[in-house]
Amino acid sequence: MYTPYKVKERKKLCPRDGTPLVEMGKGSGDGKAYYYCPICHYVRPMTPEERKTGIVISEEPVEEPEEKKLTVSIYQIRDEPIKVDALDPKYVSIVIDKENDFLWIWKGSQSTPSAAYKAGVQATKLKSSEKMYKAMVRIIEENKEPGDFLILEIPVREAKEIEEKEAEEEARKKAEEEARKKAEEEARKKAEEEARKKIEEESKKEEDSQNEKVEIDNDQDQNEEEVW
Repeated sequence: MYTPYKVKERKKLCPRDGTPLVEMGKGSGDGKAYYYCPICHYVRPMTPEERKTGIVISEEPVEEPEEKKLTVSIYQIRDEPIKVDALDPKYVSIVIDKENDFLWIWKGSQSTPSAAYKAGVQATKLKSSEKMYKAMVRIIEENKEPGDFLILEIPVREAKEIEEKEAEEEARKKAEEEARKKAEEEARKKAEEEARKKIEEESKKEEDSQNEKVEIDNDQDQNEEEVW
């Protein structure tokens, strides 16, 4: 017996942990309505249809959305800032949002107060190095993020360092540069030593020539005395 396919309402669950997503910003009229996971902070913008009806009816299988490519830079605060790919609850991180001219200091729920102090110092340095002189710095805490921050869709998990290859390449270039400078310094010292030796040899030759001339003159004087 044929059983018709039942049209199911798309479940609005977090693709990471299965938590029901919360509707945020719906009806605000600014086009920034989105679904938000209160557990892992996953964010997914609503489609125009979802903003109107709140649900999507589809007979097609629902695919989990891929993690959105980051539009910001994240620096994890340690002894020196480390660029990472996510926010980690164990650390304080600085999020650089150049598009909106913001520096967010995000305090993870398991981070330390000393790390927050370091972040304030590093934020000032990053404003200068990133040439974001007029950027506003805002301090926020995990699970208390404002909508302006959540809309950036930054993942919260155990962060991994990025640009490892770039760091290795930078270290290689630095080593090559140091080797080049060392070789140039050795070549310079060698050239100076050779020039010094050459001057000493020329000076010695000139001195020997002068001594030889003096000896010849003395011999001539002695011969003339013997003749007389």
